[in-house]
Amino acid sequence: SVKEGYSEEKEEFQRKIKEKLDKFDKKMEELEVKAKEAGSKTKAEAREEMQELKKKRSALKEDMEKLEASSKETWAAVKGKVNDAMNDLEKTYDKVRSYF
Repeated sequence: SVKEGYSEEKEEFQRKIKEKLDKFDKKMEELEVKAKEAGSKTKAEAREEMQELKKKRSALKEDMEKLEASSKETWAAVKGKVNDAMNDLEKTYDKVRSYF
């Protein structure tokens, strides 16, 4: 049925995003170690970007909670928002990583 297809698609999407976030969290931990080891100039430049990265990660967690609670009617919009947020998070991560 359509409802079952929606549920399966939603669960698969959630699983994929959760996997990406788990990998991302590990990369964040590595960045934090590099930031501690970096010189003071690099630390200062990266600190603000790291805070931005943490904010975006936190916002994405909230979006994932909305995704879990989404209905069939709201799922597509929430899915799009989560996809966009994940892409933005990855771009910000790449920017921060470039400091090290």
